[in-house]
Amino acid sequence: EFDFDGNPRKMPFSRALKLSGGLLLILDESCAVLTRIWNCFEVSLAMEERDKWRWGKPFLLDVAAVEYDDQAHLITDGLVPAEQRMERMMGLLAKGQREAGFPIRILDQAMQMDVASAHASAAKDKTKLLNSLRLPWAKTRMLLQDAPDSDPSYEAVSRAMREKMGAANLLSSMARDFRTEHYAGLNTDPQISAPLYGGLPRHEVSRIIN
Repeated sequence: EFDFDGNPRKMPFSRALKLSGGLLLILDESCAVLTRIWNCFEVSLAMEERDKWRWGKPFLLDVAAVEYDDQAHLITDGLVPAEQRMERMMGLLAKGQREAGFPIRILDQAMQMDVASAHASAAKDKTKLLNSLRLPWAKTRMLLQDAPDSDPSYEAVSRAMREKMGAANLLSSMARDFRTEHYAGLNTDPQISAPLYGGLPRHEVSRIIN
């Protein structure tokens, strides 16, 4: 049983997550998990680990949802094995086509994730978790201080989720409406119009393509 009076970063679930190869986030139609502060904290830990490599592999954050017909859809970090065996651009297009089936209403709701407004059963839990986001190296007693209503660290987690889901939506749109000139433009034209980026930061689009 977890000791909720302790430091959330030292709890068994936090340690287990960091030792795993990734996190699978399963969303229902209401995206209720993203309105709970404990789930948001787990996502934040996954975001922290994404840029780290363990055993020669990156930490993965995949997102799953089920459509009305009970068909599962998955947004993955990177390509799945079958896509990896294709030529790079064909693999990206296959990924985009696969992820195009992800329910758009769930994707839109996931992009509304707001850590600061997430709920907790106990107010003290939310206080500690928000402070842990702000002060990752803080001792447990420091986490009991009042947490501010807003902080760049909260927004960083929410923004990372928006960028991940927005990037998947962009790649799916490119796969549906692919044109040779679009591919050439993404790689060579520094003046490419903003609408094709879907409002995403240029570095996020570059990460997808490259």
